[in-house]
Amino acid sequence: MLTNWDIHNKDFSSTFNGYNKDEVNEFLDIIVKDYTAYAKIIQDLENEIKRLKKAAHSDQSNLEERIRNLEIHCWGMPRG
Repeated sequence: MLTNWDIHNKDFSSTFNGYNKDEVNEFLDIIVKDYTAYAKIIQDLENEIKRLKKAAHSDQSNLEERIRNLEIHCWGMPRG
């Protein structure tokens, strides 16, 4: 995967009828800015996924405990 620095530091060779170097650099700067923003969004989303998985696991554990307590209350002992 490319990093924003890979894009930023990319050098292109020159040819007689090549592209305008300043225009290429300006465009690469725009790409680097977008790439950096998207990398942050991805990192934030990955962190949110981890948080939600942890919360779901905790909710599952709480639900299982509540079911056990209900079984004890209703039948005197957990089933299964």
